[in-house]
Amino acid sequence: RGVRDVRDRAILCVGFSTGLRRSELSGLDLADVTVLSKGIRVRVGRSKTDQAGVGREIGIFRGKRASTCPVRALERWIVERGRWAGPGVPHQARARGHGPARAGAIE
Repeated sequence: RGVRDVRDRAILCVGFSTGLRRSELSGLDLADVTVLSKGIRVRVGRSKTDQAGVGREIGIFRGKRASTCPVRALERWIVERGRWAGPGVPHQARARGHGPARAGAIE
């Protein structure tokens, strides 16, 4: 499994478990993610339905299966990407096209 596979799994698992839009996923910053004992908390800033930019927090619980657990997938991606501050999706790595591998987030 390569780095892209780890990234893509995190994108799909977190996106599916939260229902976030692609723009919301790609707008996540490492500072928006808090790891808790039961899961993770993700802070989403401005979105299509939140034009005032109030934001919201979404809790994500750990899954039963390691292969589909969004918390494990995101934790693994954070280890791969590094714990440096900044966007979950570095600008040069953001997707420009369409398709499942290019959903663009948490990169």
